[in-house]
Amino acid sequence: MNRKDLKRRGPVTAHTPLDFGGANVFAVQAGVPFSEAMDAMALLLSTADETAFVAAKTGDDGDVAGAVWAVEHLLQFARGLNGAMQSGWIEFQRQAAADGGEA
Repeated sequence: MNRKDLKRRGPVTAHTPLDFGGANVFAVQAGVPFSEAMDAMALLLSTADETAFVAAKTGDDGDVAGAVWAVEHLLQFARGLNGAMQSGWIEFQRQAAADGGEA
């Protein structure tokens, strides 16, 4: 994709592997438009919030540990997505500057 197409399309995510205890099982894929990435991040954070609420409400129930781990993983996904968006934005600005314009 040339720079003109990149600028017209707008910023996109950069490939970002997510490390779960040394196992890179998941990754944010490169090229996801920011609007879609932001929708995904909102869903991840909303799900983490709801799961934390359920865990807090259930108290000493045996499902609490599983719910807490679910929240941890959802937050790691959201952090990875945020990092991919930041890297994509930096690359978008770098390309715009190389073209002599601003993002």
